[in-house]
Amino acid sequence: QIVNALKNNEKIAPESVDNLSVASIKLEGLEDSGNSESTLQKIVAFQTELLEGSDHIANSFKTERLSYFGNENIFAWGLSQGLIDTDSKLLNFCLKFLELIADLNKKHGILIEVYIGAASNHAFYSVIGEHKIRFQVWGKSVSEADLLRDACPANKILVCENVYKKLKDRFNFSELKI
Repeated sequence: QIVNALKNNEKIAPESVDNLSVASIKLEGLEDSGNSESTLQKIVAFQTELLEGSDHIANSFKTERLSYFGNENIFAWGLSQGLIDTDSKLLNFCLKFLELIADLNKKHGILIEVYIGAASNHAFYSVIGEHKIRFQVWGKSVSEADLLRDACPANKILVCENVYKKLKDRFNFSELKI
């Protein structure tokens, strides 16, 4: 709906989503990998394969990439594909993303760490701007996912209580030791 409205230059009023599943992902280590020409070529190859690989995973789990800025990404489920089992898609996507990073690290001989916060809660979305149009999502699910990402141990997924309660019988979780 949103994409079609944007293509037709229609105004989009802010809307509310009761259950938006969000993955907030941060990568660390790219800036510490060195600056020799061969290292820079490895990083560019890594980034290229990461973008292509994450797009492929996102498409297979029917998600939208909401933002891609340097080493931070936000993906969401429940905006245009409906609300069927979004939390399961969220967690399976996150697991595949961890696998992708591990594979790329091994292939390119570099160590990039990934931090993933996963949340499902209330959110709002809208299109902002007149000349340079941007799609914006905000609310509890986005805030929680960002906070969880920042508290997450390296190469792990930290999920909110909502996601845990819905999926505890379908996935293996371990308690975060603080």
